Amino acid sequence: MSGSTTTNTGGATATVPGGTAFSALPQQSTPPSSGDGFLGVFGGQFQFLTAEQAWAGAVPIAGGVSLTGSLGGIAPTAPAHLTTKAYVDTAIASVTGAVSQAAGQAQVSATNAANAAEGAANAATLAVTAKIGKAGGAAALSPDGNLMLGTVEFLGVSSSGLPLLIIDVPDSDPGVANALWSNGGALWLSPGAST
Repeated sequence: MSGSTTTNTGGATATVPGGTAFSALPQQSTPPSSGDGFLGVFGGQFQFLTAEQAWAGAVPIAGGVSLTGSLGGIAPTAPAHLTTKAYVDTAIASVTGAVSQAAGQAQVSATNAANAAEGAANAATLAVTAKIGKAGGAAALSPDGNLMLGTVEFLGVSSSGLPLLIIDVPDSDPGVANALWSNGGALWLSPGAST
């Protein structure tokens, strides 16, 4: 039963919707007939009680019901307990805030991971670049994919997988030991200067 609360000098008096105080309601001193019953929430569950069961547990009220302090809801302690809208709103706000915070942390973690991966890739590129053309390092490739020695394209691979000598070689012995030269399509190594 819903009602309103009115304040007087003795505290609060609970009233029914029609404005009648509980103390002014008619009291029944004898049990109702056995055919009557009540449907209500008892122990957190809907139950039907016969008039006899309800009367056996009834507490007679004489006079008004005095209330002290302000009325307020308490947090439920079991799933079947009823609660106030304010409690539900607070719980929803708490969950919403936690989800929002977790999503933000996940986004920050993803950004940090992407930055770390990019940094690692840049470091690897710089490490390889630093070794190109250095003794014990890596050899550079031309835009065509040919091996470079210094700034000159030297060796390549044909589309059929055969090795190619890219540089032009002299057609006579240059007189430099181990220098390549061509004698009509055959490659020769120079023995060096003749004495």
